Amino acid sequence: MLRKASGVCCLTAPIVALSMIGLAVSEAPWFSWSEDALSDLGVGDTAPIFNLGLILGGVLLLLAAPGLAILVFKDRMARIGVALFTLACIWLACIGIFPESAGRIHFIVSVGFFTFLSLSLIVLGLAMARSKARWDRFHALLALVLGITAAVAWTLPHRGVAIPEIISSVAGSVWIASLGVRLLQGPWWTGPDRLGSS
Repeated sequence: MLRKASGVCCLTAPIVALSMIGLAVSEAPWFSWSEDALSDLGVGDTAPIFNLGLILGGVLLLLAAPGLAILVFKDRMARIGVALFTLACIWLACIGIFPESAGRIHFIVSVGFFTFLSLSLIVLGLAMARSKARWDRFHALLALVLGITAAVAWTLPHRGVAIPEIISSVAGSVWIASLGVRLLQGPWWTGPDRLGSS
């Protein structure tokens, strides 16, 4: 039951967060992808939409973390990945709780979210790569590619940060959604190479 509930949360969280970000963008004719930050939507008229979307997304992902932990808790590297993933969930919600108007704390939680998001994908990808199951190897490769993509996005030349923010967010969302499908499918790590117990 916990595993399936976690899977539903993983599928729902990206839809909620990205949809409300998109709605906030549509309601802000002044917003520029090349000049602004997504967090600029967290103040003013679009603040309720944008901030609520991040809070709900973070809470839903936080609810999904225990289901992921159950599957990988026997593996040390995977446990580290789950811990980083949990921190990313908390920081995502905190971006909405502490918008730009809150001052420096907003910068801290924003950097924390994008840092822990990339690191969690890479660490979980490395942990899953040791499984012999074909789907686990695919999922591991997906996590590594998306984690690296989320990190590299920040090295690209940019004036505003909205573009690297959305690249990182979409990369994380794709993996989280695929994780949701995986959790709903049922037990998968079997045999002596398994990372955890379902």
